[in-house]
Amino acid sequence: AVLLKEVTGRITEVARKDEKPKPESQNQSKTVGSGGQTDISISADEATNSLLIFAPSDAFTTLDQIIIELDVPRMQVYVEALVMEVSLSKSLDLGINWKATGVTSGGRVITGGFPGAGAFTGDASTGGTAAITADSSTIGVLNGNTISIGGKEFFSFGAFVKAVQNNNDVNVLANPQLMIINNPQEGEIPNINVVSVVPVSPKTVTSASNITTTEYQYKEVGIKLEIRPQISGENSIRLDISQESSDVVNPGAEAITIFKRTIKTSVIAEDGEIIVLGGLIKEKVARNQNKIPGFGDLPLIGWLFRSQLDQFEKINLLIFIRPTIIRTKKDL
Repeated sequence: AVLLKEVTGRITEVARKDEKPKPESQNQSKTVGSGGQTDISISADEATNSLLIFAPSDAFTTLDQIIIELDVPRMQVYVEALVMEVSLSKSLDLGINWKATGVTSGGRVITGGFPGAGAFTGDASTGGTAAITADSSTIGVLNGNTISIGGKEFFSFGAFVKAVQNNNDVNVLANPQLMIINNPQEGEIPNINVVSVVPVSPKTVTSASNITTTEYQYKEVGIKLEIRPQISGENSIRLDISQESSDVVNPGAEAITIFKRTIKTSVIAEDGEIIVLGGLIKEKVARNQNKIPGFGDLPLIGWLFRSQLDQFEKINLLIFIRPTIIRTKKDL
């Protein structure tokens, strides 16, 4: 709808500039607009995606040429994404790394880190890699579409996703695939939400008749992903990415706590490159308890017959995004 209005405005402006006044005779009349020109009325019918044009016949030649130039299908971007969690220790055990098998326009592949992690630049010919460590966060643009995990290389994004889904050490949170029009405007930007609505912050209310009720506020917990692509140049794509992952820390508690991890960034990638966002770490506590049946639950002295071990594990959130430009139906 926004594009249709822009086209309408441009056609109207150009048509009035190109309109040539005709010599008038005593028996000739014309309708004059507010600017002293012959009226040209162009309006957009959003329901049918059409233009309604009222203009003198000699103006249609100009209008027809402009419409042909502007009436081209908008390119689209096919986006494949993978949101997953993996423990930092397993990240190293699995040997997760990403490397280039091809050459970018600059002849290299670049990965980067937040302060503390530094940045790594490797020649494409040597296969530069960036390993995830406990103190680093990783943001990278990968070339060559080759991903290695557990010593195995995958030459397609789909094969990598399938391997990860079958790996018990990796928790796949979402694997959306969607087609997005180029440079979507407000209201056209797609959102992917995989959430649960949970009650939080209970509030006890007593009415005038002394009836007590409990009211809850509700929050969405889960995965939210928003991607806005804009094709710049022949093969470059700018991606505005907003991702949120949240979960309940203390399920079953009267007032629950929600742990939230978010990424909001803009990156530029080549057609078909894989973008990696990571380093959002949370700490998970696993409590293991051993006790002698019957005695471990005794009041006061039960602790003499039971033992408890808390295991702390750091979990890393990784996001893989692969955009592909769809210029025509043949690219599908």
